[in-house]
Amino acid sequence: MILLQETYIKIISRIQNCKENYQKLELELSDEFGYLNMKSLNNSPDVILKLSNEMDMTCTQVAKIILDNYYEKDKNLISTNNKTSNLKQYMKDSTLIDDLDLAHEVFLCQLYDYQYGHINDIIRHCFGQEYEYHLQKIVKEKNLTFQSEDDLRMYGYDKTPDIKLDVPFAVDGFVINWIESKALFGDPEEHQNYLNEQYSSYWNRFGTGLVIYWLGLVDSIIDPGEKRFIVRDDFPKEITLINPFIIADIPENTSKNLVKDSGNSQCDNETNKENTMAEQ
Repeated sequence: MILLQETYIKIISRIQNCKENYQKLELELSDEFGYLNMKSLNNSPDVILKLSNEMDMTCTQVAKIILDNYYEKDKNLISTNNKTSNLKQYMKDSTLIDDLDLAHEVFLCQLYDYQYGHINDIIRHCFGQEYEYHLQKIVKEKNLTFQSEDDLRMYGYDKTPDIKLDVPFAVDGFVINWIESKALFGDPEEHQNYLNEQYSSYWNRFGTGLVIYWLGLVDSIIDPGEKRFIVRDDFPKEITLINPFIIADIPENTSKNLVKDSGNSQCDNETNKENTMAEQ
């Protein structure tokens, strides 16, 4: 049973309103959301939660370790890749776990882990999408045409920014070809990870760009010597657009004349040098 996004939101709301009485909360969740075959509440259903507190680890991390050992000798989990894939699926949908007690424990970990739990992943994903839509709205209001991440994936790109501009603009003389939206606070560690995994690839494929950390950033991640992208905590208030009225039609023979004039100029320079030497 994979819970819908609306169900996760309801569960989170119930957790916030019932922080001190976990046993009552478990009963309510069992009745309301249909998770009926969980471990009996008479046998302390929060073993992993208590272990995680003692080990100073998140309960989701402890649950993954226990699941990994539980299925270590499973004949159906032959390759390492297949095993990893199955463990991820078990963490998302604990009803796939054949041991009901362990399934219940994993389910509770997903409920109570506000940092690495599956519910938190869904919330962060929704939060990120909201800021992506916000960015698209701003770009449209500026009358800028662009391709979204989904558009780029249709062309076969594996790593794509949130916005790829059809016509670049400039910010303080820096040309912007793409924009990446991050609905988080930009600290040095997060920034370095994204630099290695995403930003460098964007620069290789699309040129220079802009990264926005909507929730603020540490000033130290703004590197004046960085030539691949610039970092901001909001969309720039002043941007420089290409003015189509200053682009005139170039006559067909203009380039030839330019080459000819350039050649004549070079010959004139050489002649002047020879005359100067003769006078000396």
